[in-house]
Amino acid sequence: MELYDVVLISPPSRAINHFRPPISLVYLGGYLTYKGLRVKIIDPKLDDVIRDKKFYADIDKTLLGIRSKIMQELWKVKTDHVGISCYSGEVDEVKSLVSYIEKSTHATVIVGGIHPTLNPTEFKNTIVGEGEIPLYLRVTGKNLKVKYDIDEISRPNYSLIDMEYYTTPNPYAIRGVYLCSAYILASRGCPASCKFCVAPRLRPYFGTGRYRDMFCVIKEIMYLRNIHNIDGFYFIDDYFTFNKNKVLFFCKHMSNLNTGMVWGCSSRVNIDEELIKAMANAGCVQMDFGVERGSDEALKEIGKGQTVAQIKKTFKLCKKYGIRTLANILVNVKGETLADYDDIETLLDKIKPTVVSVNVYKKYLGAELEEGVGQLREIKNYNSVWANLKFHLSWRYIKILWRSRRKMSYVKQLWTLIREVVNQRFQL
Repeated sequence: MELYDVVLISPPSRAINHFRPPISLVYLGGYLTYKGLRVKIIDPKLDDVIRDKKFYADIDKTLLGIRSKIMQELWKVKTDHVGISCYSGEVDEVKSLVSYIEKSTHATVIVGGIHPTLNPTEFKNTIVGEGEIPLYLRVTGKNLKVKYDIDEISRPNYSLIDMEYYTTPNPYAIRGVYLCSAYILASRGCPASCKFCVAPRLRPYFGTGRYRDMFCVIKEIMYLRNIHNIDGFYFIDDYFTFNKNKVLFFCKHMSNLNTGMVWGCSSRVNIDEELIKAMANAGCVQMDFGVERGSDEALKEIGKGQTVAQIKKTFKLCKKYGIRTLANILVNVKGETLADYDDIETLLDKIKPTVVSVNVYKKYLGAELEEGVGQLREIKNYNSVWANLKFHLSWRYIKILWRSRRKMSYVKQLWTLIREVVNQRFQL
């Protein structure tokens, strides 16, 4: 029986996500292994499962099966500490998992993440804020001051998870672009004040936005390129472009490397042409924007801090420099009317995003905005097959495939992707 200082676990429902690795655990585990601890990540996956109607009808049974896999792996090892990450929407399943672990093992279960940070009394043992150092001190029993710097704690260890699986060709990292991709975290915290988001409440713990050293970020990208053969990557940061100079620095050095890799990120629309051009030259092929609403009044009500004019200008600039765009739309806001839906569709008709993602708002702990009483009507479907195929027929994409060391993986996984489309579960 193998002995570990700590075992880190993802909640069962996260296994349903398409090829999205447990980044928080990769960072936690990476820092702990850097400090000399023995770490295991338990992260069961759903291999080649089509998310069709039957899949969602049987979801409770599937989640019980995933929990069973977690426990089977945990029983095979010996540890005194188990760490579990928890969002607000996962509280019930995490409580159930904690109870199950406590009854069947002697390990102390520690819960961290956004929900325990905002409500530390929800669980018996919690960690508030960024978990790397607090978890290290909890596991080792030490009581000392440790250097707290984003580059000191940002030591992701990808060997702790199945990177062959997570870099399987898929269209879910840069959404709509079929690639062998990885997720990169270049910064922590967000300076925005959107009322539907918990970020403003998390600032005492994560700050208003701190970047890692960009050379460290580039080194990580090149490691993933050389060891795991990725062809692209996606910045999973809440708001990658909040510091123009940092991003320009990154773009300059990525351009000089001439790797042929492409990438995407999330951004707000208050960026200028110089930055968009530099990002395009450095390989950025998609930017995800929180468009959310369709009028200045509605945007002001949700605290978005942007205008319709800014949205139109930025989408036009992205088109000019060949960058695909994803527009996130927010519905089910308290007090919304059919006119709000008309405004949203009018704006989408004007800016013509490559991908549109409609999100039905649900208020979670820490968010200021109140949710509505039910969706008034659906936003019409703006996601055309052709809009997403165009990039894949381009010379740029053909060169990516030609240079890729994972050519056969693209061919093998294509059948699964086709079945997803047929079953109308292509989760853009």
